[in-house]
Amino acid sequence: MRLKFLFTGPRDLYATPALDKLLFATKFIRGETVLVHWSSNNDITKKDHTEYHFTHKKNYINLIKWQWFLYKKMVKHKPNVVVNMSILSFFPIVFYRLTNKIKIIYDCRDYLAESYNFNIFFSIIIKLFENIATYFSSLIIVPDSHGYKYFNLCKQNKIHVIHNTVRDTNARKKHNKGNIKLAYLGYFSQDRNLNQIFKFIERNPKIELHIACNYIPEKLRRIIPNLHNIIYHGRLEHKDAQKLLSKMDYCLLMYNPSLGNYQYIQPTKFYDCLSIGLPYICSKGMVNLEKHVNNKTENISWEYGMSMNDLPLKNTNFSVYSRNIYNEKYDYEKILYEYKDVMETVCKET
Repeated sequence: MRLKFLFTGPRDLYATPALDKLLFATKFIRGETVLVHWSSNNDITKKDHTEYHFTHKKNYINLIKWQWFLYKKMVKHKPNVVVNMSILSFFPIVFYRLTNKIKIIYDCRDYLAESYNFNIFFSIIIKLFENIATYFSSLIIVPDSHGYKYFNLCKQNKIHVIHNTVRDTNARKKHNKGNIKLAYLGYFSQDRNLNQIFKFIERNPKIELHIACNYIPEKLRRIIPNLHNIIYHGRLEHKDAQKLLSKMDYCLLMYNPSLGNYQYIQPTKFYDCLSIGLPYICSKGMVNLEKHVNNKTENISWEYGMSMNDLPLKNTNFSVYSRNIYNEKYDYEKILYEYKDVMETVCKET
């Protein structure tokens, strides 16, 4: 018997590669499929799934309305399995679970309590709530081993590490002879060393900064057109993003390591770098990335918030070391089938 699945999270479900992995991992046991998330687009009904969009602006009042919106969709479709990707969706899911026999799977991509500069009291409350909410989950997917520590109140056999690795599109790092090229892909956030990055680019006109994202803050919109060495590529499909990275010398992965989440994080772009063989620049204190800064690579670690003027940059080469790490530990196809086995094992008892 195929199961009814509902996938949800109060943000764009397509913002990360997680949904693609989930859809593959459940395709042999999944029947009716419903997606519920925040989006400005119209609802979609396709042959293989129904997609509902909560179109309101993101604020605290609408977050409350979101709970009711999600609950109504569960009542309407009566799923056997609800896959949740955000702590902010737990209230209606747990409430529905109290009166209906369902499996809850929590795919945790970020450790919220450690992702922002919350005060210690607020951070403890968030972490406690997340641990209590996941009590009702049959499976907790985490991106790295730090998840065992974060979900310290949960049964450890519920937790399974699925690295948020990326598909290999056969893009490979090429050696450049011209200007040194740096890549910044993804969200613009002040906790990713933006101040020092832009100061460095302003002072070094022969260093190119290539940006790919779907939104740039207004302040940066005024700066970028005035600097000829900043090239903005807009939002790119993953295959095109990897093509861009293959032409770079380094990818910037300079997160603030004083935030617990960033200390242990292995962002999606880290896996892109491994797959492509592209060196990266990370912040000192990003322990899982720093361990690959050695004499076998051209990767660099640098003090977060410190001037980047003395960075030992050069035109880099394809990294055999990084590619081997991808093949051995993070191969996309291997992890997909590992994910599939875990999901099928948990769901077969439904």
